Amino acid sequence: MTRPDFIYFDLGNVLVFFDHEIASRQIAQVADVSVDIIRQEVFHSPLQSDYERGLVSSTEFVERLGQKIGRQLPIEETLEAASAIFHPHDAIIESIQALRKAGFRLGILSNTCDAHWTWLMKQNYQVLGPWFDVIALSYEMQCAKPDLEIYQKAAKMAGVDGERIFFTDDRLDNIQGAEKAGWMVHQFKELQPFQHKISQWL
Repeated sequence: MTRPDFIYFDLGNVLVFFDHEIASRQIAQVADVSVDIIRQEVFHSPLQSDYERGLVSSTEFVERLGQKIGRQLPIEETLEAASAIFHPHDAIIESIQALRKAGFRLGILSNTCDAHWTWLMKQNYQVLGPWFDVIALSYEMQCAKPDLEIYQKAAKMAGVDGERIFFTDDRLDNIQGAEKAGWMVHQFKELQPFQHKISQWL
């Protein structure tokens, strides 16, 4: 594989691990409704997707959820419940440092929302430290993977043609979207195959 000029990492299940089921339980507790209702109204409806695309603000997200379940929800408490679902993938830090040492420019390309990113930035996780030259987030870009638009915008942000970008993401649909944009790709499932993939450039 050609040596890339820029490397993008997905966020969820690559740099940090997360569990939407935890969010469902925590929001349900705040809202005093069943977990099934929260699953349905947040993750099995357009609400979360619209939030990740920046089509609704954090306040609007909570207000719309409240309207759907028929009660007024506390904004900060609900956003905290939705966001305290992550833990860092510390084992990948060594690979990130090796890539930086080898002179690679790195970035994050993620489908995420304002509340999640704000929460993560407050944690001071080392894995999200000063390694990344570009932070490309769906809610700020108002488009999301696997749509072609987000890869085009991310390439422009990196200042690199798509065929010179390498991207790793755990989701196959996002990998396929990047391939259609002409990017080099690797579906992230476990750390060791990723380490083997990048070893050719180190």
